[in-house]
Amino acid sequence: MPNWDAVGKTTMQGRTTWLLAEAKAHTQEMFSHCGAENQDSLKHIQAFLTEAIHELHGNPEADLTRNYYQYCNRLATLHYLNKNGIEAQLLMLYFTGDRHEGRVCPKNKAEWQDAIKQQDAYFALSPQPAWVHKIYLKAIHRGEEKPRARAAGAEDGF
Repeated sequence: MPNWDAVGKTTMQGRTTWLLAEAKAHTQEMFSHCGAENQDSLKHIQAFLTEAIHELHGNPEADLTRNYYQYCNRLATLHYLNKNGIEAQLLMLYFTGDRHEGRVCPKNKAEWQDAIKQQDAYFALSPQPAWVHKIYLKAIHRGEEKPRARAAGAEDGF
C-alpha cells in the first residue's frame, strides 16, 4: 500500500473526491525503485503497474519497477481508483527554493521542467491523465517572509 505525503477528501455538489498528494523538494526525489524482494509480490506489483500503464496508453517498454517507480505507482493507484468509481485527483507538489545540501533544488517552476519532462517522456502517456495536477509551491524557511496570496489556480493548472 502506498504512503502519501497528504490525503484529503472534498465533497462538492454531493460528489466526493479524494485528493492524494505527493511532494518533491529536489529532483533526486523523483527517482526510485521498487523495494519488493518477494518474487510473488514483485509479479503482482508488475502486473498492477503494467495494466495501468497499458490502459493509460503509456510506453509498453518502460521498466515500471525502476527509475520512476514511485510516480508509476501513483499513476497506477489513481487509475485503479478512478476506473472503479472512486473519484480521485493526484496532486504533484513541487517545492521551489528549498535547500538540501548536495541536492538539486529548483528555484522556480522553469527549473523543474526538464526533470518533469524526462519523467513524463519515460512513461509517454498519451494523453496525460486529467486527474494529474502539477502544483508549484515556494518553500518557506524559518525567518523568511511568507509570500503574498495569489488568485486560486493562477499557475497550478486547475
